[in-house]
Amino acid sequence: MKALLKSVAFLGLASASQGALAETVDVNALHDWQTVEFASPVNSITSITGGWSVDTYHYSSVGASGHTGQAARSLAPWNHYKYDRKYPFGALLVDIEGMGHMDVKGPMMFEEPVTSIRIRINDIALGDNKGILTVTFE
Repeated sequence: MKALLKSVAFLGLASASQGALAETVDVNALHDWQTVEFASPVNSITSITGGWSVDTYHYSSVGASGHTGQAARSLAPWNHYKYDRKYPFGALLVDIEGMGHMDVKGPMMFEEPVTSIRIRINDIALGDNKGILTVTFE
């Protein structure tokens, strides 16, 4: 299957030259799949800021990469609560129709423009989650 997303080192330079309009979305750790419909097609994720946790009482906030290191080892007995066990707890997951879902750790370029996307935290037990990641698309 052709990869839909590509990491790019100088995404800001490429997107600025195309004159794309940015759309910013807050992704809440307390919700499952959150659907985003764009006003016009987008080609990339240009930034991800903020933080969230899959267990705000026991683990610090993390970014889009999710809980790693000692936190990941401590969370291992609860891996059955991950939406997708391939990715760390708290990873940012995106789903594009026809392509399936994947994790996104930072700026990415889509191989084709998209008009909608679904996005969530990698966790299914959402009650003890807290935080928001702000994702900017262009």
